[in-house]
Amino acid sequence: MNEPRTIEEQYTSAGNADDLTVTSERRTDADVLIASGWTPGLLGGAGKAAGAGLADLASGGAGRVRPAAGHEIHQRQRSTHPEAVKKERVPMTEPKKSTLMLVLEAVQDLHAQEQIVTRAALAELTGLKLTTIDDRLDVLVGEGDIIRVERGVFVPAVKHPPARPMSKTVIPDGSVKLEIGDDILTLTPREDRMLANLMGSR
Repeated sequence: MNEPRTIEEQYTSAGNADDLTVTSERRTDADVLIASGWTPGLLGGAGKAAGAGLADLASGGAGRVRPAAGHEIHQRQRSTHPEAVKKERVPMTEPKKSTLMLVLEAVQDLHAQEQIVTRAALAELTGLKLTTIDDRLDVLVGEGDIIRVERGVFVPAVKHPPARPMSKTVIPDGSVKLEIGDDILTLTPREDRMLANLMGSR
């Protein structure tokens, strides 16, 4: 038993067919073109017999589907085609920020604008409820992201970058090379002593 042809195989066969005669005996390639909305004018040099057959079918002859209904079927078939579905997909939107991140960014923004960061100011800026604000502030304080300077007033915590590797090398002539990460500093013996005094005075 032969497997039924796919829609694309039917379109390919109809597009390459030389004989587009319409008959009520069986379904032909002309029926496929009619169902996709083709008219005799669109066929160009497909032949008088094809044009006549399509014209007859378009007017309701031979008991076939009219072009309007066929065109609707074709549109339904196209809408389920993988390429059509791919084009109709709605672009994904960025995920919403967590309330924790919203409150942290609000604290940083208000502080950068030299405003006092309070619960009420955060609630007005973020649109969150005070209960949510209080909960998020407690978490941020606990994680060290913000500091509670007094009751109901907060500031962002200062975040330093990770410490860089450091080394000190004494040269035979008495000078000293300090290496801090990728930076190299050469000191005279006197500068080395001055730096040592400064560091010792801390």
